[in-house]
Amino acid sequence: MSLTAAIATAAASLALPASAAHADDPLPCPRIYGVCAWTEPSGKGELKLLFGDDPYLEPPVRAVQNQTGGLWCFYAYPYFQGERWQIAGGETVRDLGLDSRSARRGTCG
Repeated sequence: MSLTAAIATAAASLALPASAAHADDPLPCPRIYGVCAWTEPSGKGELKLLFGDDPYLEPPVRAVQNQTGGLWCFYAYPYFQGERWQIAGGETVRDLGLDSRSARRGTCG
């Protein structure tokens, strides 16, 4: 390997952290401008369609697919409290790693 190729390879590996999250493949979701959310990982269980803030998700959700152009934040507790997970527009997460009991549009705060 030439020195130039070695430097390019090293630079490319530094561009993203090793733990950078990646979006999962999309789940089957109706074509809506909103968020599809499921009560079980990998798009299993009850499907909920979210179009606006929801301070009390019952039952809680575990998998989400954000079909909007903006950010959404999912929280472990009702009324936007506790551990949270920010989901970018177009992103699918097959398992949040927590039961989300509330969700709202925008950045997590």
